[in-house]
Amino acid sequence: MTNKIIAPLALSLTFTCALAGAAAHTSVDAKWTADREAIWDTRAKRWVTLEDVAQHSERGDHWVLGEVHATASDWQEPETIVHHDNQLRLLQALQKNLAASMTRVSLGMEFFNYPKQSVVDAYITGQLTEAEFLQNVDWGSNPFGSYREQVLFPAKNGGRTYALNMPRAVTSQVAKGGPASLPPELRQLLPPLWDLGNDLYFVRFREAMGSHVPEEKLLNYFWAHSLWDDTMAWRATQALLESPDQVLLTIAGAFHVQFGGGLPDSLKKYGAKRIQTVLQYQTPDWTSGTLDLFVAPHPRYGARADFIWLHSGNFTCEGRDCPR
Repeated sequence: MTNKIIAPLALSLTFTCALAGAAAHTSVDAKWTADREAIWDTRAKRWVTLEDVAQHSERGDHWVLGEVHATASDWQEPETIVHHDNQLRLLQALQKNLAASMTRVSLGMEFFNYPKQSVVDAYITGQLTEAEFLQNVDWGSNPFGSYREQVLFPAKNGGRTYALNMPRAVTSQVAKGGPASLPPELRQLLPPLWDLGNDLYFVRFREAMGSHVPEEKLLNYFWAHSLWDDTMAWRATQALLESPDQVLLTIAGAFHVQFGGGLPDSLKKYGAKRIQTVLQYQTPDWTSGTLDLFVAPHPRYGARADFIWLHSGNFTCEGRDCPR
C-alpha cells in the first residue's frame, strides 16, 4: 500500500503521539499489529486516541472513512490487513460510544451498487451464501476477505449495511459519452442533484489522472467520478432520513474523501448537517518533518480530513499461522 502525498509541507509540529495496538486480522490465527499509531485531530490540532475520535459522534452523523482498496496482490500484506482491520475498529469504537443512547451504527459501502440493496440484505440475513452473494452483487476482483467483517458488523448491533454506489453501466457510459449519452433506462437511476464536483476537486482529479486519460475525455471522466460521489451521498442521506436513530459510516476510496471536495461536499448538498472524515496513512518514521507531510494543511486544499490516522510500517504477528 502506497501513501500518496500531494505536496510536501515544511511545518514543524510539536507532538505527543497517542499510541495503541492496531487491530487483529481474525480470518486466520495470525494477528498483525502495527507497533505504533497516532491520530491527529486537524480541528483541535492535537493527537488523540481512537476512543477520543468516537466521542465526536452523535445520532444522525455521517462518518466518511477513506481507504486504499485491497487488491489480489496485496490483501495478505500486513499493512493492508492493518489498514482494513482499522475500519472494523472504528465501527466498534463508534458502537461502544453510542450504545448508551441506543444509537445504531450502520455501514455504507462504495463497493455495492444501490439497486443491489436486496442482495446485500439477503446475504446479511443468511438467505444467500457468500459465494451466491458475491455473484449476485456483481463483486469485482477486490478480495472480499478484507471487507467481510465490516459488512457483517452492523447487523450484530441492530444496524444495517447499505449499498450506495451507481451501477458501473451508468458511470461507464458517462465516462465514454458524457451525461447526454445516457439512454432513458439508465437516466432513471440518476441522483436528483447530480452535478460536477467543485473546481479544486477537478484540479486534483486532473493531477491524479495525469496522462492516463486524454485531455478531450477528461471532463467526461470527471462527470462519471462526480456521479459516484453524488450517488453515494444521495443514498447515504436517504438512509439517515429514513432511519434517523443511527450513525452511518461510509467506506470509500481515499480520493473521494481527501480535502472534503468529493463525497463530503456532495453530502452537504443533499442536506447532511454533521460530517466527520477520516483518512489512514502509513508513516515511514515519526519525525516531525515526516509527520508534517501527513497532518499539516495543504496550502491550497486545506486539511486532508478531520482525523488523520497514522501507523508505522513495522508490524508484529502473533498466532499459529504467522510466517516463521
